[in-house]
Amino acid sequence: MLMQVILPSLLLTLACECAVGFFWGLRKRREYLVLCLVNILTNLALNIGLVFLRTYVYYKTVNLLTYVFEILIFIAEALLYRKFLKNFRHPFLLSLTANLASYGAGVLVSLLLWHIRGL
Repeated sequence: MLMQVILPSLLLTLACECAVGFFWGLRKRREYLVLCLVNILTNLALNIGLVFLRTYVYYKTVNLLTYVFEILIFIAEALLYRKFLKNFRHPFLLSLTANLASYGAGVLVSLLLWHIRGL
């Protein structure tokens, strides 16, 4: 059950964030390695935490905590990009746009699945 939730989320996140990285000018293998490792770390932490919270916490609280965690992840990723992508000039903008894209894609996929299941 855990992998049915986490793996699709991770793959969607990696696809979105690598695409955004490409548009921001990332081209080197090392840059994509940093981008992928940072996102694997943060995405796994977020999703494992959310699976745990959904088990033990009221759902409205989980929704609020999801937004708080997303903001913390944006900041953490930006700081990691600043540290490990030395020649990249806009780590906070990269993190912001990549996280907005992957979060938006996740919302769209969820809505599509909800719509398909509702038919």
